[in-house]
Amino acid sequence: MNVLLLLPYALDRAPSQRLRVERWLPYLHQHGWATETLVFPTPLLTNVMYRQRHYGAKIIGTLHSLISYRQRFRRLDLASFDVALVHREAVLVGPALIERELVRQRLPFVFEFDDPIFLPSQSRNSPWLTVGRWYSKISELCRTSAHVVVANSYLERYARMLNQHVSIIPMGMEPGVIPPKQHSQHSPLLIGWTGSFSTAPFIATIQPVLATIQHEFNCRIQLIGAPQDYRLDGVDLEIKPWTPASEKTLIRQFDIGINPLPITDWTKGKGTGKTLQYMNAGVPCIATPTGANTDIIVDEQNGLLAHTLADWEAALRRLLTDVSERRRLGAAGLATVEQRFNIRTHAQQLSQILSEVAQEHPRCVESVA
Repeated sequence: MNVLLLLPYALDRAPSQRLRVERWLPYLHQHGWATETLVFPTPLLTNVMYRQRHYGAKIIGTLHSLISYRQRFRRLDLASFDVALVHREAVLVGPALIERELVRQRLPFVFEFDDPIFLPSQSRNSPWLTVGRWYSKISELCRTSAHVVVANSYLERYARMLNQHVSIIPMGMEPGVIPPKQHSQHSPLLIGWTGSFSTAPFIATIQPVLATIQHEFNCRIQLIGAPQDYRLDGVDLEIKPWTPASEKTLIRQFDIGINPLPITDWTKGKGTGKTLQYMNAGVPCIATPTGANTDIIVDEQNGLLAHTLADWEAALRRLLTDVSERRRLGAAGLATVEQRFNIRTHAQQLSQILSEVAQEHPRCVESVA
């Protein structure tokens, strides 16, 4: 069977898309699916999208992408597909025109999202996207889709108010792809974080703790994917650019992985790939107890949850001074990924959902003019 993938970001760039839909793809092929992918941004937009400022170039890139996308979409023969999968939204700005066309053409679609994108939020690097965002379309997509797939129970509660066909497929990893971290007593130890320009400001929520801990233990603190000019008062940071090739190797070098978050309505529904990335590398994780972190971490069993600054300081001291504890939590975290967050199992679940949707809904009988 054939599935059309409508993705809002270029391939291998955005964490949410890269850690979910793009990782499901090879396994969907193994389950017999033929896929065609249509991404919204053209290279003109992608090349500036994750840079700070460059607002004029971003506006031009967005307009170019809108024109190009319409042309590319109109060339599709929608009658050749059995079902479509929309990740977050087909187009980053404006109303749900593309998804409405799927409904008009009677091509059923599965709507998939991993963050509370129905809540207004400010894009720190691209405020023009905030202006163009059409938050009301998320409820529309939940209502008009044949099935909704979400990453956690918080998002499930929202989706079920609009559609009775809702499934949870959490973030997942591929166990065994990289050798797990071999923990040893050495100095200086490395505290690490991976993320993006948009999530880097969350690190500042534990700035006083990082400053104290680094001064006392002389440890390194490394950020993957943060802006090169990112600074924290009193903290010596190592900034590493994110690349698909280097991320796994860099994470495996961490002695401790951190995932600090403010506790807000947004983070309560946020999917969290970084916690699982640390675990999948055998790196013990300390995380704020909000969002998917509370679904993944059982405190003191497979990781540590830290709510207050005092909690963060105690957790970091505990792991920095006890290599056996780093080994124990690292191994338990990896076992958690293998047992509960295996991408192969998730892809099988998605394949079944797509098959059921394709069988239960009439196929498209009219191609786009």
